[in-house]
Amino acid sequence: MRVKKAPKANKNNKKVHEIDEHKRLKTTLKEVMGLCGLKFDLEVALNFSGTKDEHGNLVDECSIDVAAYGENKNKSFLIIFECKGGKDLPEIHKKISAWEANIQKIKERKTTIISSEENSIKEKDFNKFDEIRVCYVFGVNTDNDKFLQIAATLQNRNFYA
Repeated sequence: MRVKKAPKANKNNKKVHEIDEHKRLKTTLKEVMGLCGLKFDLEVALNFSGTKDEHGNLVDECSIDVAAYGENKNKSFLIIFECKGGKDLPEIHKKISAWEANIQKIKERKTTIISSEENSIKEKDFNKFDEIRVCYVFGVNTDNDKFLQIAATLQNRNFYA
């Protein structure tokens, strides 16, 4: 999925632009989810292992940019949207493999929510998802040829772009 129509960027600071584009993509997805009537949450931080930091807080082992979830035909679903504001998706196979492992942990009901922006998704939701899909969302800076290559790689592993 590509989201077009980005605001003019400060070309002197690529990192700031990527952060701005990432935020814009999340905001756009939030609007789409709302218009579709889907439940959603943003910046969902997850822990699967119970590992804690030196202060006794659970470690953020995985985060979801936008989580859309609900039920359709008596099956519950989770759509994980990962927003990419840069020009490329480096180490794509590592990212896919990491998500495949995280999906398995979710299916094994090993998920603890550390935090989320909207506080709408709950651990009980994670304990019942029948279908889980990952979709990478790219901004306008992604080269079209690179996007097509990334999309094909994602599709070959049952992910979406």
